[in-house]
Amino acid sequence: MLPYGLLTPSSPGEPGDQLNLIVIVGLTALKGLAIAGVMILPTVILGQLIDLDQAKTGGNRAAMYYGVQGLLTKWVYAASAAIMSFLLSAYGRSAEEPMGVILIGPISGSFCLVGAFFYSLYPERVVREEASTMSGISGHQN
Repeated sequence: MLPYGLLTPSSPGEPGDQLNLIVIVGLTALKGLAIAGVMILPTVILGQLIDLDQAKTGGNRAAMYYGVQGLLTKWVYAASAAIMSFLLSAYGRSAEEPMGVILIGPISGSFCLVGAFFYSLYPERVVREEASTMSGISGHQN
């Protein structure tokens, strides 16, 4: 990333220290916003699907949905740890052989792009309209 080019080698207390701190904190805040979106989006989508399911069936199966999400999340965490371990052991993790560390960013970024593609396929408007229509119908029945 280009802003990391603003970092200057310095020892604690040197003038470059202040600039390094500003760059690191600023970039961390920007990355935090993007990461927060990625972390919140699955829960929002799941909430919409739970509302739609409850409107269609009348049953509350939210715990089952969240249980399955938790199970799948654990598998994804395990797979990411396995991929990272493979990259570090196969391609290196030291200053002499840094390729494993270098590959972690592009590979995780490519997985994020694949996930973003699948998120783009989610028909949010259709689900929201169907859930509001179904809950309006079931609300009149009570």
